[in-house]
Amino acid sequence: MGRDLLKTISQLRMYAIKEGKMAEWVDGWTRGVLPLRRKFGFRVDGAWLSRRGIGSSGSSRTMDPMGSRRGTLPTTTPRTESR
Repeated sequence: MGRDLLKTISQLRMYAIKEGKMAEWVDGWTRGVLPLRRKFGFRVDGAWLSRRGIGSSGSSRTMDPMGSRRGTLPTTTPRTESR
């Protein structure tokens, strides 16, 4: 029973984008981050933009937790600065 309960892991990520940088951020995410995530087995369940006040963006992604055992998951470094 134990291992069968955890089939996937989902994450919801939210980002604050500096004023005037929305187009640059979207381009970087679409052409860089998204293909890389898919390459390593992530399924992007959705992505959105909000233009209220400071720009913000979010994405939801799901992955196979067993991917880490196959050595296919990239390591990520937390970013302390928004684009």
